[in-house]
Order: sequence, then structure tokens, then C-alpha cells
Amino acid sequence: MRHLHVEQRPGIEEPYRRSFERLAARVGRSHRGEGWAEDAVQEAWIRAWLESVRGNPIASWEAFVTRAATNLACSRWRQRRAESRALARLARWTEPAAPDSAADVGRDDLHEALRRLPRRQRQAVVLHYYRDMDVERVAEALGVSAGTVKSTLHRARAALRRRLAAAAPHMEEVPGMTTWFMAGDHPEQYERGSLAEGGRRIARLTFRGGEPQGFGTLMQQFLADRYRGKRVRFAAGVRSRGAGWAALWMRVDDAEGRILAFDNMSDRPLQGTHDWTRAAVVLDVAPEASEICFGFLLSGTGEAQMTDLAFEEVGPDVAVTGRDDRAFEPRNLELREE
Repeated sequence: MRHLHVEQRPGIEEPYRRSFERLAARVGRSHRGEGWAEDAVQEAWIRAWLESVRGNPIASWEAFVTRAATNLACSRWRQRRAESRALARLARWTEPAAPDSAADVGRDDLHEALRRLPRRQRQAVVLHYYRDMDVERVAEALGVSAGTVKSTLHRARAALRRRLAAAAPHMEEVPGMTTWFMAGDHPEQYERGSLAEGGRRIARLTFRGGEPQGFGTLMQQFLADRYRGKRVRFAAGVRSRGAGWAALWMRVDDAEGRILAFDNMSDRPLQGTHDWTRAAVVLDVAPEASEICFGFLLSGTGEAQMTDLAFEEVGPDVAVTGRDDRAFEPRNLELREE
């Protein structure tokens, strides 16, 4: 931040000292950040002085500084909001992206992880997530194809996830199961691991205790290129013991992070205690799809296990799962109670 030494600036010392604290408090009330406000007011006074020495008359120091400081504070607020939004979008292990969970990682950790990315990956991340440029505009800016941008962003997100694991230990890769990692809105409430039984590997999620706040999931993600325009099925054997809600899930996203298709077995979860049950989720992968995420979740108490996984393309004879509760026309205009 630049500093204004008012004792060396004739004509500005008196209005500066008289109004600085009051203007900082005013801007601070508007933007809920006294540190930002003081910086903004200081910078605004510098700009006011520079305007005057350039020969541009200032009718009212206070009006000029108030306007300039407010604009600076707004700019800083927009920057921080963009950083928070970028942080939430980058923290893709939260399902779906949850700003509150993502905020636990911290801006400093994210900035350090970004700094360590290869130059091209860092450029793509900053342009796409911080500058809100779509994939086509990023491709044009970098002089590469849109497909290259998508794969670069995918690799960057994977690298960030690995590097941020130290800052958020519950997001680390699961020991013994490479490419799988923990996620969810409260993953810290769930113990994860793997075991062997009858010659097969089994993944498990177990509630640690206390008051359940949400869910934890084992998941992975990959580029959708191979499956665009196709129908896919993720299936596995699921077993539960006292489970609040155990299920498989899958999600298809576009390059901007928008959800194109999603099913988490909300209409058919395993609740309570069940022996091995074959479960599946089936989704269509749209032509504009960029990534596919899938996994296994436990919500609430108890334990759930998963084994014999399969991910495959299926034909149109296999129905898409899940339900779409969106209305496409007005309903219940008679106000009936059902």
C-alpha cells in the first residue's frame, strides 16, 4: 500500500487529519472491513493529491476521497468475492461445490498451490476461475484448442487437490485405494478405509460418532471425452449396518462446472442394515460434458461398504436412473393439500 506523508504536502494536511478516521469508518460500515477501508481511504488521498499536482482542481477533498475510496473498496470486495468463488469452484472434492467447506482450505494455501503449478496450468486456472473466462476465450488467449484447455484444467485441479491435502487432511487420497479421495459436506465425521474379504477388496465408510451434520463420500473424477454422447452406468455391491443413508452417486459436469446430470439414489437409498445389494446409477453424458464424478456416500450414522465396482457404457435399453423434480408447467393452482 502506498503512504501519503501529509506533512510534506502543503494544503492537504489539515483536511486529511480532520477527515481520515471519519471517512475510514464510513467506508468500513459500507463494506464490513476496517482494514480495507483504511487502505482504500489512504490510496484515495494519494490519488486526490496526484490529481491536484497535475493541475486538476478539486472542489471538495472530502467528496473526492469518499468517492474514490468507495470505488476502491468495491473493487477490493469484488476481488475477494471472485477469489472466494474461485476457491469454491476449485475445491471440487466438496459435493457439490460448497463455499463453506472450501473456505476451510484458506486463500493462502490456495495461492501457494497455484504458484507451484506449471505455468500453463496456472494461466488456465487464473483465466477460467478468477477472470470468469469461458473455455473458448481461455483457448483464444493462450493460443491453444478448447480441448487442450479442458485437459489442462483437469490436470490443474488434480494437482491442486493433492497439494491442498496438507491444509485439509480429510481431503487426502485414501490409503490403499489410489485415485480415490474423501469428499462431502462433512467428511471429517467419517472414517474411511479398505479391507479384504473372501478374496475381494472392500471400501468402507464409518460414522465416527457425535451428532451427524451431513455426509462423507469416497469419490474420483475423470475427463468425459471418451463417453460424450453415450449412456454410462456405475454399479457396485453395497452393504450397510445401521446406516442413515448409503448410496452410489454420479454427476456429469460441463467445462464451466455446471451440473448436466446427477443421481445419488435419493429415491432408493439403503437405510438401516442390509446384506450385499447390487446398486447402480445410470446417466446420459451430454456432448458438452467435460468431467464425470462418481462415488459412494454415507449420510448420517452407521457404516456402509462397497465392492465389485463396474463402470461401463450401456445401451438405450437401460433406463436412466434418478428423478427430475423440476416442474415444466404450473402445478396445484387449486391449492389442494395432498
